[in-house]
Amino acid sequence: MIIQLSLRQINILLYLLKAKGASTSSELAQSFDISVRTIKNEIVAIKDYLRSQGEALTSQRGRGYILNIKEVKKKELIDFLQSTERFSSFMDHKRRANQICLDLFLSEEPIISSYWAEKFGVSQNTIFNDIMILEKEIKEFFVFIESNQYGYNLSGDEIRIRNLLSSVWQTEFTNYDISNLMTRVEMGDDDYDEYSLISNEKLKDIYKGVVRYTTEHFTSLTKEVDNYAIFSLIIRLCLSISRMKINKRFQTSEKVESGEDALRKYLAQVYHHFDLEMTREEVRYVLSEQGGMDKVDVNSFTTCIIQGVSQSINFNFEKDSQLFQNLYTHFSLRFSKENMYLNEYNPFVQEIKKKQEKIFLAVKQALKESFPQNFDFDDSFVAYVSLHFIASKERETLYGKKIQVLYVCSTGVGVASFIQQKIAKEVQGIEIVGFASVINCRRFVEKLQPDLVISVFPIDNIAVPVIEVEALVSKGDLLSIQEQVNLLLNAGLGSESDRFSKQGGKEKSEEMSRNVIFYGYMIYEELSLLLKDKLNPEYKEGFLLHVLLMVHRVMFEQQYQEFGKLDDAELTEQVREVFRTRDLEINDAEIFALTQYFSKASERNE
Repeated sequence: MIIQLSLRQINILLYLLKAKGASTSSELAQSFDISVRTIKNEIVAIKDYLRSQGEALTSQRGRGYILNIKEVKKKELIDFLQSTERFSSFMDHKRRANQICLDLFLSEEPIISSYWAEKFGVSQNTIFNDIMILEKEIKEFFVFIESNQYGYNLSGDEIRIRNLLSSVWQTEFTNYDISNLMTRVEMGDDDYDEYSLISNEKLKDIYKGVVRYTTEHFTSLTKEVDNYAIFSLIIRLCLSISRMKINKRFQTSEKVESGEDALRKYLAQVYHHFDLEMTREEVRYVLSEQGGMDKVDVNSFTTCIIQGVSQSINFNFEKDSQLFQNLYTHFSLRFSKENMYLNEYNPFVQEIKKKQEKIFLAVKQALKESFPQNFDFDDSFVAYVSLHFIASKERETLYGKKIQVLYVCSTGVGVASFIQQKIAKEVQGIEIVGFASVINCRRFVEKLQPDLVISVFPIDNIAVPVIEVEALVSKGDLLSIQEQVNLLLNAGLGSESDRFSKQGGKEKSEEMSRNVIFYGYMIYEELSLLLKDKLNPEYKEGFLLHVLLMVHRVMFEQQYQEFGKLDDAELTEQVREVFRTRDLEINDAEIFALTQYFSKASERNE
C-alpha cells in the first residue's frame, strides 16, 4: 500500500475514520487549527487517496463529510495510517524541518543545502525556505542556525540544543508508536524491529541498543522510575550518546562509577556498550537531576503561581481550594525528587499551546518569575501545570446514574483532573474511576472492573468496550463516548443514580476528609521546620500522626481542654500563625500537647 499524503492529511483522514457520524469543514478546521479553505484543499487529496483504495468520501450539505466504509476496512486503514509505514508519505515542511534539525544535531561538520535537496527530492530554494521558517521556530529554545561557506550548523548552549531535539524527536512518535514500543519493552520482545520512523542510520543504531538494554532492565527500572518517564529516558539517553559520539559534550566531564542503584547500573551498561565513559554531567542530563529542590517553599511557590496566572488572564483562581491542593501535591511530588525527568513525553503540549494559549503562556511566565532558582521549565512541565488551571475553569460536578470508566493515557500529575472535568462536562452519565498507563491497563481493568475503557492508545484483547480518542478529546470523540455510554446505560449498566444522596452527603464528606489530610500534612511540614531543633527524632512518625489528628480536632471543634504551662510566648505565637494561615484557631492545650514531642533541654545541648 503506497501512501501519498502529508502528515496533516493523514491525521484528518484518521479523524474521519474514527468519527461516528458526519464531520463538517468547520469542525475539522477547528480541530486542526487551520482555515476552512485549507481543509477543503486537504480533502481533495484525501478523496484521491481513498479512491485509489476503492473507497469514497462523500459530503452532504448541512451534514458534512461521511465515510461509508466497512468496519474491517476501517480498522485496516487506521492500523496502517498509525503504523510506521506512514513514513513513506509525502514530506511536508514540518517533517523536512524535523529531519533538518536532526541531521544538524547528529553531524560533527556543517551540512550543505544540496544534501537535503537531494535527500528530500525538492529544490534548494525549498530547502532555503524551510531553513528560514525553522530559524524562527527554534528561537524560543535559544538555539540558532549558523551558515558559512561550508554549510549550516546548530549554535547554542549544549543543554538548549538537546532540549530542542528532545522536543522535535518526540513529535515524530505517535501514540501508536509509543504504545507499541512500551508494550514490547514490557513484554521483553527482543525481536522488536520497527525502526522506520528513524531515517538517520547512526541514530537508528543507537536507538536499537538503548531499547534493547531498556528491555533487559525494565523490571528493575520501574521500581525507581514512573512508567510514563521511561520513554523520555530512552529519548534523552539516545541524544546523550549521539552527541558524545561527535564530541559535543558539556564543559566539564567528571567520570563516575555505576553505583548500586538500578538506574545507574542501566546507564553504565548502555554507555559501556557504545564505548563511552559515563560522566556525572551526562547522568544529570539524562535523569534531569536538579540540586536544591528541597529548599523550595512549596506552599509559597504554589500561592505565587496561582496569583500570577490569575493576574495574567484576569480570572480569580485563588478562590478554588481544590486547585491549590492539586498544584501543591504536583509540586511537592516533583520537588521532592532528585530526578525531575524534564522533557517527558506529554501528548497534550501542542493542543494546549494552540487551544489554551493564554493559560499556557501565563503559567510559563509565572513559573519563570516565581521559581527561586535560575531554572528553565520545559513546555512539557508547563503543559502539565496548565492542565490544573484548565480543569479549574471547567470544574463541574454531575450527579445521576453513571457508567464506570477507566482512562488510559501517558499520565502525569494533573492529567487526571483535567480529563475528568473535560469529559464530565460534555458527557452525561459517566464517572472516571481510574487512570492507567498502557503498561498497566489490563491490571487496572481486572482491579476496577469498569464498564468502559477510554484510551489514547490502541488496546486489544480485553473484555470491556474500548473507545480510542485523541490526547485532548475532540468533539467527535465526545459524541462517540456519549453514544457508547447511552448504549451501556440502556443495557442496565452503571451505578445507582442516587448513590451519593443515599449516604447523606458522601461526596461532601469525602471532600472534608481530603481537606483534613491535606491541611494536616501541610501543617506538619511547617511545624517540623519550625520545631526542627526541639523535636525528638525518635518521635518523628508519632508526631506526624499527632498533627493529623490535631488538625482534625481543630477543624471539628474538638480540641483538648486541659493543658500545662506554656513558657515560650514567641514559639506559641509562631504555632498559632501556622494555623491562622489556613483560617484555623488552635488553643493553648493543643500547643502544649506538641511540646510533649520535644527532646529535653539537656539532650538538645548534648
